[in-house]
Amino acid sequence: MEGPSETFSEPAHETDAWWRAKSYGEPTTFGTQPWHTERNWWKVPASGEANDIRSQFSTLGRLACAATSLRGNKHRLQGEVNQDSFSVVTATSKNGDSFLVIAVCDGMGSAKYSSFAARIAAAECSASLARGVSSRGLDMFPVLEERQSDFIGRLREKILGYRDGEFDAPPIPAEEADPKELQTTLSFAVVGPANAEEALVVSGWIGDSPVILIQDQNWLHVSREQEGDGLHSTASQGLMTSDQLMIRYDNLLPNDALLVCSDGVGNFIEYKGTETALGSHLRESWAAPPERLEFVRDLSFDIQSADDDRTAVMVWHR
Repeated sequence: MEGPSETFSEPAHETDAWWRAKSYGEPTTFGTQPWHTERNWWKVPASGEANDIRSQFSTLGRLACAATSLRGNKHRLQGEVNQDSFSVVTATSKNGDSFLVIAVCDGMGSAKYSSFAARIAAAECSASLARGVSSRGLDMFPVLEERQSDFIGRLREKILGYRDGEFDAPPIPAEEADPKELQTTLSFAVVGPANAEEALVVSGWIGDSPVILIQDQNWLHVSREQEGDGLHSTASQGLMTSDQLMIRYDNLLPNDALLVCSDGVGNFIEYKGTETALGSHLRESWAAPPERLEFVRDLSFDIQSADDDRTAVMVWHR
């Protein structure tokens, strides 16, 4: 994906058309047209399931969660599916504590079957983590760190163990599939106990799908803090080729929030080390749980070069 345009940091503005998203800088050509334009820019993918908008809103104890994934303009124009995926599930430990388990995957555009890999990886990662929390509680995470290659290996086996004719799977026998054609990033977070005054966040990632906290009205880039400085690169590692997870522990206090997202969102929160107008708007708008449609609209921002799929999962400690 190309970098942001020089107008990237300009404040948002809206036109008189109700269907247009907030624009930051000069509106894109794509963004000036309704979805039903006769130019036929919103094409139907061959699979028939585009996932143009997929959302989930839920609560667990003192936690509130909003999750949305949007198909990017590039894939709409090409008649391809949304290659991002998310999964949000719950887990209950043996002592009765409840936890929120989140996974976000961004299928890499250069891989033919990345949308399938992202969907399977997100679902299997969250389910596996939930099983671990249910059986071991928080004691599962030292085990995960020690045996992370086994954890990653099981996710790969699940992706590569598809059946003939399975939805969105590669149209070739599984034994002939090239793992690099099923490449995807993986980021996860386990948050809880859900009723605690201070919740623990255990996050992990492979690749460039960011994990970010909102604390004291500021963005704290959790994944970047551990990986080093600089904006996340789109030339990232992926689940199918890396055997190492980056894992970090943080606390989520009342009025804090957590964002796990794809780089279609994360790459536009800052520009050259400075918060953008979009980043400022999202930080303020998402400081507390917004209304559902407002959350989707916030994610539908219009910026030059921002044509990738967008996925954001937010968790608030209330």
